[in-house]
Amino acid sequence: MPLRWISLLTSFVLGAMLGTALGTRFAGPTTPGLSAASLPPEPAAAIPEAKSATPPSRQTAAEPGHPGASVAASSPREWLERWSEAGAPGDEADVAFGKLAAWAQEDPRAALEFVTNAPRFPGRLDAMALPLVGLARIDFDGTIAWIHGHLTIDERAEIGPNIARDIGATDAALALEFAFAPDVPVDRGVFGPLIGELARTDPKKALLYFSRLSEEGRSEAATSFVSQWFGTDPEAALRWCVEQREEIHGQSALRSLVTAAARSSPAEFASVLAHLPLSPEQFSALGVNTRFLSTDAALTLLPHLTGAEHEETLGYIVDAEIQRDPVSVLKLVRESLPPDQAREAVVNAWESWQRSDAKAAVAWAESLDDPTLRLALLGEPVDPLLATNPAQFLARAASTAPTARNSKHIEQAIITICDGDPAGAAAWVDRMPDTISPGIIREVAREWLQRDEAAAWRWVASLPAGTARDTALTGAIQHWMRRRDLPQMTAALAAIADPRRQASMRWTIVQRMHLTDPDRARTWLQAQPISGEVRESWLAILEADN
Repeated sequence: MPLRWISLLTSFVLGAMLGTALGTRFAGPTTPGLSAASLPPEPAAAIPEAKSATPPSRQTAAEPGHPGASVAASSPREWLERWSEAGAPGDEADVAFGKLAAWAQEDPRAALEFVTNAPRFPGRLDAMALPLVGLARIDFDGTIAWIHGHLTIDERAEIGPNIARDIGATDAALALEFAFAPDVPVDRGVFGPLIGELARTDPKKALLYFSRLSEEGRSEAATSFVSQWFGTDPEAALRWCVEQREEIHGQSALRSLVTAAARSSPAEFASVLAHLPLSPEQFSALGVNTRFLSTDAALTLLPHLTGAEHEETLGYIVDAEIQRDPVSVLKLVRESLPPDQAREAVVNAWESWQRSDAKAAVAWAESLDDPTLRLALLGEPVDPLLATNPAQFLARAASTAPTARNSKHIEQAIITICDGDPAGAAAWVDRMPDTISPGIIREVAREWLQRDEAAAWRWVASLPAGTARDTALTGAIQHWMRRRDLPQMTAALAAIADPRRQASMRWTIVQRMHLTDPDRARTWLQAQPISGEVRESWLAILEADN
């Protein structure tokens, strides 16, 4: 049975269980302790066989041991005895835990004795937690002694946290006593919520328990503890966190306080921030995850941050709010960032807005009075000639100053022309070489080479030395690589001016060649103008890959 049954079922039990007469929190037993007589460690006597009015092969849904058995047909003890003796069928495990919870409410000692000694009880260790929770309330010391005497250290570690949590549903102090009990391992994550729950009613006692933790345990428990305490007494939680700010756990406490305060009213959050004696650098060092805050809370926190935390929080606000209130977002980033960074932040957020609601995003961008920002968002208006007559569009662009040209539109026109007339596209590249990117020049070269190798090669070779020419040469090498024309590949490779690009393409050629003709690849590599050390290294790699 999964551990989650412990919490689910004990929640059902705890509302009515042992309400007003179940002992004290720390005073020890108020009823006789668990004894060998009440809980014998040896197996219980065999349970008498349940009587049945019908043969086993004709059992009905109203009989225990059969799926769908009626849960009201007998007392919890009788039902569980018959269920266990019948082999504890798994399809009735849920019913069994419900029956055990009811029995543990009436008589936790007897219920624990049964679970311990029953011939079969799948999820037995989980089931033990149900009566142990009740027993801890009426005989705390005896319960701890029973756990020490009957469970291994691994078993205690498995159910201990769940018992502590379930006791804590109605008595946080007793749950903490259980969690601190020797040799009952309870992970540190249990303490914070319990101390926080106790702080609601008895902060002094809660802090005493907090002081019993190791410093590492305090750092972990402070997160949950402060969060819960702030919910009932924000002023006391604030005072304590300020007092503890120099302690090792102070950072966790302050971070939890700020996060908890952010969930309060905007006015209360602003008041908390104003009363924390922290500089913007110290606020930023807390590392509050602003993406878990509302945008209003993030806006309140923003002036208290600096550096990367300020930029990250501002970015979160801009992304979250630009669709709702782009005017305020624009005002905020302009007040918070240098012009270039402000524009970049708005552009990034606007692009996300455009993907979700293009109509609204474009309408807002078109309404902007700032021509620089409008251009950054929408780009330059497209000349109709770009779609209807790209050659005429390029002629007009060539007659304008280079600084007035839109390189993206020019490249788009060249690619359009290249599809049908690569030689014509190359001519436009020659007219505006400084406007065209090397990548476009490479694509023109590759397209032209497919149609007229000789003419295209003459054009590539005539390009001015530099990045554009080297890029066009790599396109030529890729073309001839598909044709397996080694002499042309070698000639194009030798024409590349950039040594790094040349070395990269040389390695690409020899790798590709080695896949189909290793001997030719080795012969070609021997003739290349590279050092013997590089040559031997490449050959070793090629042979290893082969």
